[in-house]
Amino acid sequence: MPQISMEIPFLIADYFAKVRLVGYVPMSSEALRRARWFRWSYWAAFVVAGLLVVVGLVTESEAVALGLGVLLGTLLYVVVGTPFFWPQGRPSGDVVWLSFVHKRFAEELDRWYGGI
Repeated sequence: MPQISMEIPFLIADYFAKVRLVGYVPMSSEALRRARWFRWSYWAAFVVAGLLVVVGLVTESEAVALGLGVLLGTLLYVVVGTPFFWPQGRPSGDVVWLSFVHKRFAEELDRWYGGI
C-alpha cells in the first residue's frame, strides 16, 4: 500500500506539469463520423459495464466480474483506439509534432512552415 501513496503525488505533479495546447485540425466528414462513432461506442460500453456491475451487486451474481471485465476491455479499447480516430499532437520547443493527420494536411503544413 505505501507504494500507491507514493505514486499519487507523482501522478498529480505529472498532470499539472504537462503542456497543453488547443487548436483546430481539419477533419473530413467521413473521418469525423468515424471518430464520433468511436466515441459513442466506448461510452456505450462504459454504460454497459456500469450496469453489469450494479446488477451483479444487487443480485450477488458473477455479473460484477463480467462488468469489471467489460470496463477493463473498454479502457484498453479507448487507449489503443484513440490515436487512430483523433489526431494527436506533441509539443517540442516551439513546434508541435502532429500524428494521425491526413497526408495532404501534413504536406500543406510542411509547405506553409518551410519544412521545419
